[in-house]
Amino acid sequence: MKIITFSFCVMMILLSSAFNAQCNAINVPYSENFNSSLLPPCTSTQVISGGTEWQAHLGGLYIGDTNANPNSWFYTRGFNLQAGNVYKITFDYSGNYLPQSFAVAYGTAQADTSMTNVIQEFPNIPNNTAPVLASMTFSPSASGVYYFGFNYKGGNPGTLLLDNLSITLQSTLSASEVRRLKDDIEVYPNPVKDYLFIKNAKKNAGTEILDVSGKLVLSLTGIKEKIDVSQLIRGTYFLVIKYEDGTLSKTKFIKR
Repeated sequence: MKIITFSFCVMMILLSSAFNAQCNAINVPYSENFNSSLLPPCTSTQVISGGTEWQAHLGGLYIGDTNANPNSWFYTRGFNLQAGNVYKITFDYSGNYLPQSFAVAYGTAQADTSMTNVIQEFPNIPNNTAPVLASMTFSPSASGVYYFGFNYKGGNPGTLLLDNLSITLQSTLSASEVRRLKDDIEVYPNPVKDYLFIKNAKKNAGTEILDVSGKLVLSLTGIKEKIDVSQLIRGTYFLVIKYEDGTLSKTKFIKR
């Protein structure tokens, strides 16, 4: 009996090790079309309220809930991401019944408390829409393993369908640029709600704020130690300090 028990324990350890190895973080590019009737390997779901989980259904990632305030997450597997690199996420989405809403975020674990980096929110998806292509970019401030979360949180009962998920590397920064992101200037608080304060802002010619796609959203002249960012939507941004000698400093902040 002891031999049988020992053999069973060894087999379970080996199976667990094999599963963990299969779910190690991977590199981009990555694509998923959800054609299986099962959720992709190494992904997971979490229900906060409403009682309905995400599921693979009819060639897409699907969730439907009859409750008035559903809140449910789908998490991808882990990805190795590098600080300063710009990554691009695309997918198709559509809604049904009453207007729906969801958000895309990323974090260091498959849990809602870890999804602290909101990439984009979709607050009002119309009823019976044909699939719409969503495209967004983001840049992590630190290298590591990250998971992407899709948070269905519509204020109405209804359904939501996602499909053709793709995650790719769009551009990279040199090692010196990554060092500047960390060392040149300091901003606080981060995440920020209303006012962003700049520490070590040397004599400069101007300040810009860019979204993660590189689009200019705010431009200021002269030295600024306090910036009103209350009008920016939630998401990730870059603060760019332009010095009089032609050099630049960049740092990343999150608007909540």
